[in-house]
Amino acid sequence: MDVGGANLKAALLKVEEGKPLEVYTASQYFPLWKAGKERLPEALNLLLRLLPEVEVEAVGLTMTAEVSDVYENKREGEIHVLSSVGDLFKSTPIKVVSVEGRLIPVEEAETHPLRVASANWAASGWLVSRKLREAILMDVGRTTTSIIPVKNWK
Repeated sequence: MDVGGANLKAALLKVEEGKPLEVYTASQYFPLWKAGKERLPEALNLLLRLLPEVEVEAVGLTMTAEVSDVYENKREGEIHVLSSVGDLFKSTPIKVVSVEGRLIPVEEAETHPLRVASANWAASGWLVSRKLREAILMDVGRTTTSIIPVKNWK
């Protein structure tokens, strides 16, 4: 799940024996700065309704919404996003993408918010590095732009 400042995105992978069998995606325009942070939980719930209803075993999360002007600072934004996603997946493990390219527990993300601040580029870079030895990846969003070099599969 990617909680951005202008768009919300989710991908649902149906996996069997470690191999992806089906992939479903959903995207929803949600201008956080216009809609207001109090509407984020509702918008996330609507996003999930666009995907098939299945039991989710784990959630991977990345965000850039925390840099939106609706928050006083990144920490407030991150805590709000983590809380909003956590409320949707109460009994499901949630891991947050860190700037080191690791999936870390929500508790660690809350304790070290700069490790997950606008770390969506790390997820994109990791995926590209699995397919291409050398590349330059550009991720241009509404609130952030990232240029990610991939060299020697890293």
